[in-house]
Amino acid sequence: MTTPTGNPCGTINGIEFEEPEGSGQLDFSKDGARGMRSFHIDWADRKNFVTALKGGSITSSAGTILVQAKGFPGYENLLCQELSVRGLGEMTVDGEDPAYPFARVDAIYLPQDSGGGGGGSNEDEILRTEEIDASFVTLDAPPMQYYFFETPSGLDAPEGLRGFKRFVQLRHTLTEEKSPTNKQAIIQAHVGRVNADVFLGVPAGRLLYTGARVRRVILASGEQPFKLVHTFLERPENGQMPDAHGNNRPATGTWQQYYDFQDGMWSTIYNRATTKQIFPYGTSTFTGSGLLG
Repeated sequence: MTTPTGNPCGTINGIEFEEPEGSGQLDFSKDGARGMRSFHIDWADRKNFVTALKGGSITSSAGTILVQAKGFPGYENLLCQELSVRGLGEMTVDGEDPAYPFARVDAIYLPQDSGGGGGGSNEDEILRTEEIDASFVTLDAPPMQYYFFETPSGLDAPEGLRGFKRFVQLRHTLTEEKSPTNKQAIIQAHVGRVNADVFLGVPAGRLLYTGARVRRVILASGEQPFKLVHTFLERPENGQMPDAHGNNRPATGTWQQYYDFQDGMWSTIYNRATTKQIFPYGTSTFTGSGLLG
């Protein structure tokens, strides 16, 4: 990997580049902004460099990675959407194809909503993106009397114990890039409810729909599709662990269960007077509801 002067000024996705004088032009007009940059790179890097700028997939010995389109410095809403590549230096012939020691890449950055930019491939239109974030939640133990097993001297904790119980929680973020409607009625019918069926590969009772963020851009030329960002919280089983009675139970309970600090396990709750189970959350069948897609 080399550059024309051997003095690269930066890297993009690990590819070194030089940026010649005059690069970084930014134009403004009544129709919006437009940015332009030029790069000098090693000829062998030209294909991966184009993908690194415009978005798509890069395959190497380490595997395949997906790359998002790069934004113009200081104006991240301007995404690289047009590119041109030409050779620099003396041309040679590699097989039947011309080759050069270096390449010049000219990139044009346009507003995200003005074209087809934003990543992905030229063949496939992005329908939905999915993200999963893993974290953990802590529960405070209520006021009780405790003792340490190794030294059963007893411990009186009249105010309880903070951060006593930890369990894993996953956040699913699903983004619909182009929805013809805002799905307001469907969202309101399902928000705050738990899945009654297997959804997103998550067993019933373990996925809570926390709602959606809805946005769209209205241009002078007319209204654009809606962008919907849905959020779900999952309580995975996260393996098994013994309870106070020596029985193996899921390490994390469902959304309809509470943690019983007396017995050290997740348990459903009942009304003592009616002996009926109490469900903290309503349930909905998410599959086929129109919530996604």
